[in-house]
Amino acid sequence: MCKKCCQGEPKEGMKDINRNRSITDALWFLVFVVFVFVVVICSIVGAASGNAASLFYGTDYSGNTCGSANLNVAEATRKDKLNMPYIVYPRLSEDMINQAATLATDPTSLKFFGICATKCPASESWICTDEVDTAKATDTKLNDCKKAAGGGQFLSKFSYGGGANADCSALMQNCYQLPTGSTDILFRCLYQYNTTVLAGKKMCTDPPNVLATDDKCVKTVQVAQTTKEEPSKEDMIAKQMSSATALFTSYIADVVNAGPTILVVGALGAAVCGFLFLILMRYFAGFFVWMAIWLLFLVLVVASLYSFVMAGILNVSSVVSATTGVRNRWPTPCRQSVAPFLL
Repeated sequence: MCKKCCQGEPKEGMKDINRNRSITDALWFLVFVVFVFVVVICSIVGAASGNAASLFYGTDYSGNTCGSANLNVAEATRKDKLNMPYIVYPRLSEDMINQAATLATDPTSLKFFGICATKCPASESWICTDEVDTAKATDTKLNDCKKAAGGGQFLSKFSYGGGANADCSALMQNCYQLPTGSTDILFRCLYQYNTTVLAGKKMCTDPPNVLATDDKCVKTVQVAQTTKEEPSKEDMIAKQMSSATALFTSYIADVVNAGPTILVVGALGAAVCGFLFLILMRYFAGFFVWMAIWLLFLVLVVASLYSFVMAGILNVSSVVSATTGVRNRWPTPCRQSVAPFLL
């Protein structure tokens, strides 16, 4: 009866791997192919029209990204900033005064005037835009122009007149002096404001009529004078740099800087170790399985002994003394034969 309803003999287990393989989910495979195609197209368009460097480098006043060749920018305004990764914001106070209405409603949308630089400038140094003739914009000339205007902000709005100061107005429109030193944070040169503390003389308050160094003195007081530099307006750049977006940007910059190491160790190294492990498992599967079991057993034994010792249940000195006593009770020939192994 079984032979009539069942064709062939029942298989006794899987004799071999089915090598006649084919796609079982053709629809979802097609969806996956379309997805990969869309990702590739988006990547090509992004690489051609975008600039990945703008994720962690600043953008200067002309729309060019610092630390980048800016091949995505129109040729008429394109500037190669590959060797100038840092950006300086030399007129923070002026920008905030000019955007006072925006500052009151949405401080995070403020736009700041930035200039790319090879390094963060020092205190009282000058930085100029690309349109300035470096031969004319010497430190001496710029300091003379500032002195003629009386210092302060908005130096370009001062009426310099003619003569030796005829070109000061144009220079002050494109050159700026940093009031303090700056430090690099995420390729942004932020101002460093110094704080100086001058400690005064110690005076005894209990009793008040003796010196602070007297043995009778119980309590002293010391008055300190603090001199602190601060900007005239709140430093919004530093405030924005502490936001979650800036923190994410710093992560991206770290990944880019460590890119070669991640590629070699994380990708290539992992692939090599993975294939090596598979090859070893192909020929030494039994060895690896039993080695793992015995290593786990030894780890548990060592961990248990360590826990006993740390809990005070097992005293190491008592164990050593007991072992020595047992060895001393052995006959002399036995002690001499096993002594090298018990040292």
